Amino acid sequence: MINKHDYIRLTNVISQKYYFNYKDFENVMKEFLDEVNALKVHIKGFPFYSINMFPTINENVGMEFFISVEEDYIDVPEGMDFHSYFSIENMVSTTVFNDYEKNSEEAYSKLQSFIKENKLEQTTPFFNVPSGDDTLQYVFLKIGVI
Repeated sequence: MINKHDYIRLTNVISQKYYFNYKDFENVMKEFLDEVNALKVHIKGFPFYSINMFPTINENVGMEFFISVEEDYIDVPEGMDFHSYFSIENMVSTTVFNDYEKNSEEAYSKLQSFIKENKLEQTTPFFNVPSGDDTLQYVFLKIGVI
């Protein structure tokens, strides 16, 4: 099922861009979270990320990782960005349960087909927003459109 009325709206967001081999995803996510924790901030919510460049022949991806914090302002090191407000409206989304690697490819295709069939235009990269708890984990796949 595709949600035609989605968005991302957060305050006090720290982000950082990375280019890496997709097999190193967990290590890079951990590195980002370690760097954020080193700033002595209070994290709120789940980290999420955008896929700015899908894997190439050499299996490298371009991603930006994001996380919201309680602090109204943080002096971040070079390479990181602080966003007082982070908002993307007019998004379409779907949810991936279980076996993310297998099921996300199909979900991306469904979103792209939906965009094409409804004569929409993609305005953002894909955003992956992990959610859930110990008993059920899932990922929202979101993309901005006009």
